[in-house]
Amino acid sequence: HNTMLIHCTRYNSVQNALGEIVNEEMTVLRNAILARDADVMNEMQELYESDFTPTSLEMDKEVLNWKDVIPFLSKAVRKIEPRCLIINGDVKDILDYKTKAQTGLSAIAIGGDKLSRGLTLEGLTISYFTRNTSLYDTLMQMGRWFGYRNGFEDLCRIYTTAELFRWYRHISTAFEALRAEFIE
Repeated sequence: HNTMLIHCTRYNSVQNALGEIVNEEMTVLRNAILARDADVMNEMQELYESDFTPTSLEMDKEVLNWKDVIPFLSKAVRKIEPRCLIINGDVKDILDYKTKAQTGLSAIAIGGDKLSRGLTLEGLTISYFTRNTSLYDTLMQMGRWFGYRNGFEDLCRIYTTAELFRWYRHISTAFEALRAEFIE
């Protein structure tokens, strides 16, 4: 499975509107990749070479040349669900991992409170996360969304605000200090 999380707000109406924008952009990108649009392919190559390649090399992962990646793009983009899934109390979308057990589910999930109440996003590799809170227990619970896949660490990405980054760094530091005290 390969899941992307977009979590910006707890308000369902905003999540639904954001879903329409994401669906439109994904349609444009999907069509451009399938047509091998030169501008989009150049942009993807630049991103691959400036972000993915150095990150993977830093983690001692094998990296393919961009030209060796190109043949896999069409299959990968076709695998992504045709529309993002809105996971909130108003919409009945579900992340049906069981039905896609053989092929794997590749989806973009947009949500809020429903996601923060224990729903697991399998294969979470990308988190776009801007919803903030000053409650540490809530931050810790939402922090589990950031994705970690053993063997795929070089693929995980988190996009968030500088303020949230500082809050999570503070929580992590406090947690490690508390752990050290328990061990002592």
